[in-house]
Amino acid sequence: MILSAVYLAEAETEVRGEHEVIDTEKWQSVRGLTVELCSGIVDRDEPFEKIAQSEVLEECGYDIPVKSLRRVTSFRNGVTLSGAMVTLFYAEVSDSQRVGPGGGLAQEGELIQVVELSVSESRKLLFDENVNREAGLLCALYWFFQHIWSERTKKE
Repeated sequence: MILSAVYLAEAETEVRGEHEVIDTEKWQSVRGLTVELCSGIVDRDEPFEKIAQSEVLEECGYDIPVKSLRRVTSFRNGVTLSGAMVTLFYAEVSDSQRVGPGGGLAQEGELIQVVELSVSESRKLLFDENVNREAGLLCALYWFFQHIWSERTKKE
């Protein structure tokens, strides 16, 4: 069983004999799930946009053109562990671009479920401390409301 760092941070351990254990009845695995952006590791010599396009297909099931990706910003993530540089892109998708279920690669241990949220649900997610969400998602949502949603509502 692979346990996420989020799950291990949430669960309390108990000492049983010589071992520390987690009571999985009390601390169910769902507590380790997180709401995240579609993402991937840059492990090949291709433009970031091309890698982002393939991750959207693999994880979300949408075949989008590279030209539909809009670069938003770059920032450091995992600053205490990896210090990885993240480049955030924005793209709009439609049902006509859906070519598969998404879900990532099971052989790589990915457990991905595509979640669609309304604008109202997305606003609530920003401050819902009962949901494990990663900082990049919060940055992306703030950017969306500031740059995309505010422009749309001005036009209406």
